[in-house]
Amino acid sequence: MIIIVLAMTIINIISVATIIIYLNRKNNKNTEKMIINQINENNKENFEENKKNLMKLKNQ
Repeated sequence: MIIIVLAMTIINIISVATIIIYLNRKNNKNTEKMIINQINENNKENFEENKKNLMKLKNQ
């Protein structure tokens, strides 16, 4: 009886650990995508600002 309880406990611990690892990896991928999207947006804004500044310099 004790062996069955121990086996079930070990299986539950492994299951929970597996789920936590899976969710953590999924969350990391989503975080990476958000960071990349933010960098991309910042690059677009900087490009437009640099373009405007370059035009101002050319017109001086």
